[in-house]
Amino acid sequence: MMRQSHRSSGGATWTLVAVALACCGDVAAAQTRPTLLDRVRTEGVATVTTVRFDSGLVADSLSIESLQQLSLPVTAQLALHDRLTIDVAGAVLSGRVSVRDLAGGAQTLQLAGLSDLRVRSVAQLIRDRLLMTTLVNVPTGPARLNAEQLAALSVIASPALRPPVGVASLGLGLNAGLVWTTRVAPWNLAIGGSYEHRGGYTPVDAEVVGVPLRTTLRPGAAVRVSLGADRLVGQGRLSLVAAGEFFGSDSLQFSGGAATDTVLQRLRVRLGPQITLGGEWQPGTRWLVEPRLFAVTRVRLPFVNTQGERQAEATGVVIDAGTEAAFGARNGIGVIVRLAGRYDTGLGFDDGLLTAASSDLTGSLGVRWPIRGVVVSPEVAVRRGWIQLAEQRTGMRGLSISVATQRR
Repeated sequence: MMRQSHRSSGGATWTLVAVALACCGDVAAAQTRPTLLDRVRTEGVATVTTVRFDSGLVADSLSIESLQQLSLPVTAQLALHDRLTIDVAGAVLSGRVSVRDLAGGAQTLQLAGLSDLRVRSVAQLIRDRLLMTTLVNVPTGPARLNAEQLAALSVIASPALRPPVGVASLGLGLNAGLVWTTRVAPWNLAIGGSYEHRGGYTPVDAEVVGVPLRTTLRPGAAVRVSLGADRLVGQGRLSLVAAGEFFGSDSLQFSGGAATDTVLQRLRVRLGPQITLGGEWQPGTRWLVEPRLFAVTRVRLPFVNTQGERQAEATGVVIDAGTEAAFGARNGIGVIVRLAGRYDTGLGFDDGLLTAASSDLTGSLGVRWPIRGVVVSPEVAVRRGWIQLAEQRTGMRGLSISVATQRR
């Protein structure tokens, strides 16, 4: 189930297609002898989030009362050449989950640390035509979680709660892909494919009745294909994307006993394909800055379970839609308004938080403030929705306060 969570990569698909479509247009002329600092772009977002439930959400013999998170993802991009960029992304996260046991005793579960470090390069092999992307996942995040940390992670990583960043380590990984861009008037097209390989890692290292137990996950390979299309429509722009993800078999090994290398059990599962369809409309207006409306649908198909059979009630659909716009000068101070909603059918085969059904609506208000080459954007977001585990449905409400900074 941990694998199902971190393998949802609709955002990565959109990023890849956006990079490719951007290369269909004119490439800006490089500055004459720019300094190293001129070639670096940085971005960071500090976010404090609180989520509370109208009534205790009972999961795994615990009643979950609330969740508090502090996250700080940071990205630095370096343009080594007009055809080659490298960016490094990482994050710090701290999460606290307030729960009560069945006897009513209060307890706080905590999980904190660095995320994995992601190093990505984008190279134009053929200018405006062929891109090569590589992504290396460096395992700097926490591994070998104990029982308390694992319980906290099961709440923090729940898709229904929209975790800002992933904190548990996913092990060493490599992703390589190619994107071909072309123009078939009036459309700009981008066709991409990538291959992902991950090494084995130990996400859980617990102790039961004084006996050490270790769980080792060896993920299978993943292949992703995508098609993006982009065109002008009147004064606006329309973008469409379709993508598919296909996974190999994962191996899950449990070891422990007097010698922790004694294999107690070995299981194999294979995630089902995931299909993503999305669209974005950017209308051309004089009184709004970069307005957009978007909708994305992700369909998760059944996986193959440990008995080698397709799991029943394992098909899920996630729908995201929303709009945003800014009021004010394009390169000056402006007010940003966002409204977004999500509906997730969940997966019926399991009653855990990672497969819970949910729905929510989020509205936010922010300010964009350029200060000497740095854009500072404080923002407040309010969320209201519900989450359902089996027959238990509970309302949830959230508040997020963030400050983003960008140096361009």
